Formats: sequence, structure tokens, C-alpha cells
Amino acid sequence: MTSTNLSEIDAILAPCYQNMDKATLEAVPRVAEENATKWTVADLFIRQWLNNMSDGFGMRNVQETFMYLVSKKDVLVEKRLISKDGYNNSGFSLWKDYIFDDSPIADPSFVQRLKSLK
Repeated sequence: MTSTNLSEIDAILAPCYQNMDKATLEAVPRVAEENATKWTVADLFIRQWLNNMSDGFGMRNVQETFMYLVSKKDVLVEKRLISKDGYNNSGFSLWKDYIFDDSPIADPSFVQRLKSLK
């Protein structure tokens, strides 16, 4: 990967970097590798939102960051910044074939309605 590619990736992932603690950020890759055992920076935010719908595990502003990632889905897939499939630690599928934005919790109005029930 050239430095141009890395700077482009860093620009895309900047909102993730700003909302992740340093220790977590240093432990995860930017780009998804085939058959990788580590989640990417973007994967972690997507997993956190789809699984927990809250901040945590070294990440903050998870909902806003997830919505940003939804808006950048095409470039995330093109640049291999997300994994093809995602699942939680119990093995429950969170997304398949890069489709992480079709869940009701990917819709901000649904989330607002859900929060109003609390």
C-alpha cells in the first residue's frame, strides 16, 4: 500500500480514530485481510453498534460513528476497510456479504423511537 493509499484510508477512518482510545486503535488493523482473525477499526464500530447499541470497549460516539460508516459503505467495501461478514463473540451473525446497513437499528429514526421508550 502506498502512502497515498494510507493517507486516503486515514482520511476515511478519521472519525473512527477520533472516537477510539489509543490502546484499542493500536491493536486493530485498518484494512481487512482474507480469513483474518482481527476485526478492522470500522468493523469494531459496526459490531459495537449492531450488537450493543452503545459506547464501550474503548469506543465512544458509537451511534454517530456507525451512521458515518453507513454513509461511506461503498468506499469501505472498495478499500477493504470492513470485513465481508461480521459476528459477535458468541458467533451470532451481525452482517453478511458487507450488508450491515439493512437492520432497523441502522435507521436513525428507529433509534430515536427506541430511545424514547426508555
